[in-house]
Amino acid sequence: MSKRIEENENLHSVDIITIEIPQKKKFKKLTNGPFDREPIFRLLQDKIVGDFAQEHSQTYLLDVHTKLPQALKVLTQVNIHWAPVIEDQYVVGIIDLRMILSFIVSTFMENMEKFPEIPVFQELSSEETWQLTTVKQVMKRFSGELQGNTILDYSTPVLESIRLMGYGQHRFCVTKSKQFYGIFTQTDIIQFLADNLDKCGPIVNQSIEKLECGLNVVVAENWDTKVLDTLKDMDRWKIGGIAIIGKDNLLVGNLSASDLKLVLKDEPQNFECLYLSLREYIRRVRTEFPTKLGPIVSCKEYDTISTVIRIISFHQIHRIYSVSDTDLLTGVITCSNILETLIPTNCEKGQMSPQHD
Repeated sequence: MSKRIEENENLHSVDIITIEIPQKKKFKKLTNGPFDREPIFRLLQDKIVGDFAQEHSQTYLLDVHTKLPQALKVLTQVNIHWAPVIEDQYVVGIIDLRMILSFIVSTFMENMEKFPEIPVFQELSSEETWQLTTVKQVMKRFSGELQGNTILDYSTPVLESIRLMGYGQHRFCVTKSKQFYGIFTQTDIIQFLADNLDKCGPIVNQSIEKLECGLNVVVAENWDTKVLDTLKDMDRWKIGGIAIIGKDNLLVGNLSASDLKLVLKDEPQNFECLYLSLREYIRRVRTEFPTKLGPIVSCKEYDTISTVIRIISFHQIHRIYSVSDTDLLTGVITCSNILETLIPTNCEKGQMSPQHD
């Protein structure tokens, strides 16, 4: 699979890099022989989201009127990166760290650029606007992007939920008799597939390259880029994680919104870390939280999709980067990519079905 890195300057002088993977012709017979998806459909066709939803007792709930600093404190100290939101005892959606960090970046960007010194973050942590902002205000800002179809009934078919995931929603609040029951996520489906690979048919023995599983454009940052600038790019591209490229184009790490909970856990929040370079940030996190930031998880293009599913399931991650035998970044595979490959959706017809052409 050929790749090309688009850049206008030397690699180490640019902030954002895109690795574009040329489009290929789709398989003409996706439901026959080694590419047969029918066993997976049969495996899931009688499942409902209630079969997978995590128990209510294991979930932290936030009220819509919770102030943003307190919400961030809950997420970071409990070591979670999202939480259901309730209003008048009814669930109304989900808030996550990416939404909060995007809100921080956009709301305070003007001040950040006017006062490009670290102390400004100390001032922002006590600023009235930050202290009085509520979860409801943040959710309202993202209402068009993230909050549609975030609530599913307990009896919703899993195949229907996967169709909705095709629109960009990766987790759902599950209700039963109109009361909050639990959470259902892409990760739950990936875990189910990992536990039942022997029932998924020969398709899981195909390589990710043959299945064309992965994004056509991979967004990466040079490791000298500031964390703040990286968050701005993640917000612009609407992605939850970004690859970090170091010396000689090598993949050296990954930054996601959930990673930043490790250095934003104190109250009042100290936004100084946003001015660190990605290289400094990785060094700091590995020093202060040696058990929280593990090794870079990657795969090869010739690895089977079953191997990728096992890796993602074992490490409880949402994306895995494909690299060459010399550790050059060649692509990225997300949970969404896996589901789109193994369980294609037909959104126009409003149903799940194998795609023949």
